[in-house]
Amino acid sequence: MKKLIFFLFISMLPSTVLANIIINGTRVIYYEGTDNVNLQLTNNGDLASLVQSWIDDGDVDSTPENANSPFYLYPPIVKIAGRQGQTLRIKNSDEKQISNIEKVYYLNVLDIPENAEALKGKSYLQLAMKTRIKVFYRPKGLTDNPEFINEKITYQLNGNKVIVKNNSQYHFTIASISTQEKPRITLVDSEMIPPLSSRELPLINKLKSNSAVIIYVDDFGVYKSQNIKL
Repeated sequence: MKKLIFFLFISMLPSTVLANIIINGTRVIYYEGTDNVNLQLTNNGDLASLVQSWIDDGDVDSTPENANSPFYLYPPIVKIAGRQGQTLRIKNSDEKQISNIEKVYYLNVLDIPENAEALKGKSYLQLAMKTRIKVFYRPKGLTDNPEFINEKITYQLNGNKVIVKNNSQYHFTIASISTQEKPRITLVDSEMIPPLSSRELPLINKLKSNSAVIIYVDDFGVYKSQNIKL
């Protein structure tokens, strides 16, 4: 069944085409010691969809057969009727992970919608859409407060680059860095900075002053802004 599904997975649909299967959430946070985390899938289409799900450690080309992660999902393959839902259960299979920083994995949800033409016995081209969201694993040894991650981020201008240093134990997701003047001009595109590390982010437009606005994403997937000095 798995091989059949990937044989049908011809290409990603254009961004203007919406998937039938919607993930009710933009991220998953899994705390060490948690038995499992549930995630709701909803089929917004009228026809049924065949759904396959798996978690990998960052390989965008992963498949259920070669994906590497300490998690497993139930059910890995399920048919969801039109206008119906399905709960995915995520469980950590390796309770021996020891770390003082947050780790990130990726949940893949492959949606293969039923084709009305196929139901009529006609030939058709089967397409599928894969949705991918982050799964953050948080060991018990974390001492930083995730609510105040932004207070542990520093910014430094170095030529035509911005050096962003993440001094926290959590991943910090930047949606954008832009000028304070309106209309705002984007200076840096989105980037996720791993814990206790730094990134050099190139400026995509000219900086006219050392004042800027950063848009970042919090634990709940909410975009927040903060004025910074470069």
